[in-house]
Amino acid sequence: MKRPFGVIVIAILMSIEAALLAVGSLAFLALGRLAVTAGVEGPMPQLFSEMGTIGAGILLFLAVAYALLAIYVLRLVYWARLAAIVLISTGLLLAAIGILTSMPHPKVLVFAWQIFVIAVDVCILWYLTRPRVKEAFAAPQRHPDVRALDQTQRDQKEVSRTVIRELTREASLDLLARTHLARLACTREGQPYIVPIYFAYNDNCIYSFSTVGQKIEWMRSNPMVCVQMDEVTNSQHWVSIIVSGRFEELPDVDEWRGARAFAYELLRRNAMWWEPGYAKTILHGAPRPLEPVFYRIHIAKITGHRASSDPGSV
Repeated sequence: MKRPFGVIVIAILMSIEAALLAVGSLAFLALGRLAVTAGVEGPMPQLFSEMGTIGAGILLFLAVAYALLAIYVLRLVYWARLAAIVLISTGLLLAAIGILTSMPHPKVLVFAWQIFVIAVDVCILWYLTRPRVKEAFAAPQRHPDVRALDQTQRDQKEVSRTVIRELTREASLDLLARTHLARLACTREGQPYIVPIYFAYNDNCIYSFSTVGQKIEWMRSNPMVCVQMDEVTNSQHWVSIIVSGRFEELPDVDEWRGARAFAYELLRRNAMWWEPGYAKTILHGAPRPLEPVFYRIHIAKITGHRASSDPGSV
């Protein structure tokens, strides 16, 4: 988030305050030294010297605190806003106490300065509690902390040990033979379409079953299709294959009766083989006609890849 202009002003005011406190520290130290070197006998010069040293130390500490706080406020560090609110509230309370103690005969210039300081402090407190300013200081907290960053780096190291190898045709066909759920992609007029299918493999063909719908209509107009299937153990261990081939419908006519019966026998070896092709489908509020279609895809090309975290695995 972009740094609000008011935050820059507050950081500048804190820097000025730090400089004034540093000057005050030097003044206290000088007064203490002056009391010692004035040549006055008795315990008072020593007392003034000690008070000057203590006062100088306190003001120097406050000067450093204001300077550091100005830096962290400018960087929009989350805790710096809270620290600034506490510090300014303390100054506001001290200024109010100063006004009360000067009553009933306040000095005009001192009184005016205290009123000015109170007004500035109130404005700063109001500004620091605005939702937009709070959001600006909270934004860096959304980034991962050190532990989360370390975990991310460890995860990246784990991923970097993953090795992806190309499968042989035999290994790809082996996965094809033991897998029965895949994703079928077809196209028409440059528009792709992908759906899940249940299938069975035999003799370089993928057999499946469906009802007449978009994918059947599209494959009738463009028989060139693609099928993808995988086995995933986790993000570092998986196998994936892609088949490119040609759609061929097995129509319900005498000429194709044997091919349809073979497809049926092949598919029915596994439970729920008609899912999702023969599932009841509601389109535009009405059920779609369940007109069964058997088809096969002749494999023209098959490729596969295996991921493993073991560099020595085959």
